[in-house]
Amino acid sequence: MTARTTGGSAVHEELLKKRTTERFRARRLQPRWLGSGVTAQSAATWSDHDETRSTAMEITYGVEGMTCGHCASSVTAELRKVPEVQDVTVDVASGTVTIASRDVLDEAVVAHAVSQAGYAFSGHPA
Repeated sequence: MTARTTGGSAVHEELLKKRTTERFRARRLQPRWLGSGVTAQSAATWSDHDETRSTAMEITYGVEGMTCGHCASSVTAELRKVPEVQDVTVDVASGTVTIASRDVLDEAVVAHAVSQAGYAFSGHPA
């Protein structure tokens, strides 16, 4: 029994449902490294890759002028444009931004991204 929607036929919906189910089953049964450019030979060391990806430097900076969630979103969006940045956590109440990065970030680059968002960069909090 299939439900009919506007603009589609029951046969079309049945095919769509079948394809979706097949794709889901195929993804669920595949190892997570399959299709990611990792070969079966290097899959044994995949956990090493995960560890290096999760290792990040974290540094906290002060940002002045943030008052709401939209402010935090603006600062986060600008900082995520910096290639080395992996994660950004903004605390509006304390006026701080914690940045996780792969490498040491140039403070001038961070200051520029914060100013692009429309806020004042105040460096490291006291």
